[in-house]
Amino acid sequence: MNDYESAFIQDVRNQVTQEVQAATSKKPKKKKVLAIVVVISVLTVALISVFIWSVFFKQSSLICSSDKGDITIYYNHSKITDYKSNGMELNIEEQNKIFSKLGSEEYIKQFKSWHKKTTGADCK
Repeated sequence: MNDYESAFIQDVRNQVTQEVQAATSKKPKKKKVLAIVVVISVLTVALISVFIWSVFFKQSSLICSSDKGDITIYYNHSKITDYKSNGMELNIEEQNKIFSKLGSEEYIKQFKSWHKKTTGADCK
């Protein structure tokens, strides 16, 4: 083998070594990109889930106490889900019709006003 052949073989070896190093260095970059995409996707799904839960499934309560009786109304954005009372009755079907017409904020505002006028006590 002469010097030219040795130089050629060495040059080919160097090129192969560089290609192997380049190929192995691209794999970690792909893994990093994949990890970032997965993390962003998981966070996006989590945020959307929290938003949906807070809008559609979160239950609030209105607690009204007085000497005439106590009532706690449980509701979400669309209806009254339940109530507990001591000395007071509540027709949930009729109240839900009113709740649907007025919306949650206005219904609660009017219920608080009615309770204050009827019993003299505030609601929380």
